[in-house]
Amino acid sequence: MTSRQSRDIDGGWAWVVLLAAYVNLLIGPGLAYVGGIFQAVFLEQFKESVALTSWVTSLFASLLQLAGPVSSVLSSQVSCRASVITGATLLAAGLAISSFVNSLLLLLIFMGIVSGIGLGLTYSASIVVVNLFFVKRRTFVTGLALSATGAGILILPLVCRHLLDALSWRETLAILAGLSLQMAVCGAVMFPVHEHNKGFCFKLFRKRDKRLPDADSEKGKMFTQNDSPQTKRAATCEDQHLAAKDLVNSTISISGSVNFEMSKIKIHEPKPLYANIGFLILCFSLFLNNSSIGIFLIHFPSFAKTFGVTESEVAFAMAMNGPALTISRVLIGAMGNDSKTDPLSIFVGLILTSAVIIMLTPVLATTATTQTLVMVLMGLYSGGSYSFLTVLTIECVGLDKLAAAFGWEMIAAGTGYLVAPPIAGWIVDSTGSYANSIYLSGVLLFVAVLVIMMIPVCGGRRHQHSLHHPDDTTLEVDQEDSPT
Repeated sequence: MTSRQSRDIDGGWAWVVLLAAYVNLLIGPGLAYVGGIFQAVFLEQFKESVALTSWVTSLFASLLQLAGPVSSVLSSQVSCRASVITGATLLAAGLAISSFVNSLLLLLIFMGIVSGIGLGLTYSASIVVVNLFFVKRRTFVTGLALSATGAGILILPLVCRHLLDALSWRETLAILAGLSLQMAVCGAVMFPVHEHNKGFCFKLFRKRDKRLPDADSEKGKMFTQNDSPQTKRAATCEDQHLAAKDLVNSTISISGSVNFEMSKIKIHEPKPLYANIGFLILCFSLFLNNSSIGIFLIHFPSFAKTFGVTESEVAFAMAMNGPALTISRVLIGAMGNDSKTDPLSIFVGLILTSAVIIMLTPVLATTATTQTLVMVLMGLYSGGSYSFLTVLTIECVGLDKLAAAFGWEMIAAGTGYLVAPPIAGWIVDSTGSYANSIYLSGVLLFVAVLVIMMIPVCGGRRHQHSLHHPDDTTLEVDQEDSPT
């Protein structure tokens, strides 16, 4: 690494990259969140069934997660810069072409698929690049960048509603296409400072904590007994497990990351992910969870309008989910630093409360005020639950498989968001009531709670650990009592 590149780590150009990532993470998830607003517009414009129309918005939003693995490959084989610029170009092109189409099928192709893939390419790479440019402040700046998600959820629904009121939906999509191109400009400043001449390994530099044991001592040795090609490439990166933990933990949660120090490890042959019952249960629960949330967010605007609430009031209610989500992730993430906190119990409690809120929505959310309250409560409880997801994943698969597990979790969550809203739309078409789609959302979330509660029953928390404050961080790993 040259002296110029060294200066750009934790300072210099790194701050420009952070600002660029913040802008991208504000625009991208914000656009994915406004699918419900466009759902009502497309229903009125194309006069197609709710089920068929739901495929457009569910595809667009779900590919934010489903395209994550593609973004990871492009980022590692080329650069994060290439992934962001490619994604922004696809996103803008898809939205621009969608503004001219006259059929729902073409809208599904260009807005749902083309723009959706672009959305996923920009999102994942914008998170990864922050971790590459910062070492000392990695947790803080990644949390700062991800706080843009809440800001985007607050701003974009209001902006889109204003544009739809003042202009046509076609002109609105064209303006959003121009806004998306700004993400390519932001991607252009993300210069690849971590280059490797003989391979494509991201060198996630991390200064060793002075409190850690010497690398030559048996007590301080990392567990790297994994023969996969990914692990062999990662072995050339300094502190591979700690870097992977920082990257994935920051991707899932805005803040509240917990620093782990591996003080004692009993080495066993790890189970592959497809044979890990606890992890499979967790993925299925995430599938049900995102199925529920996808139905709720996409169909809630149309449901709210059945009570005579104006479109501007619906957009305001949706926007209030953003700041509530950000506040919740900060507070609940801080709660995770308490060594007495059981992450699974808190996670189940938050999801269960969210399910109760959804089930009460058709009965109580009949005015603009109560609908806004529902969205705030959903942001506080459902949004905050993801702060514990990384810890639960580590308990199921261990730290060495965290990155791979996160990729599969994104696929499971994205698939749920993809398939469930159209099914709920079919129910609306059959029954003529959006309340039934909201009830389905609540039922799926209740089932997700029941499923994830099976993890301790099946012995899924194989890597049980205790969390302490940063001054006394430990990771206790005991696999001898885990079922084989």
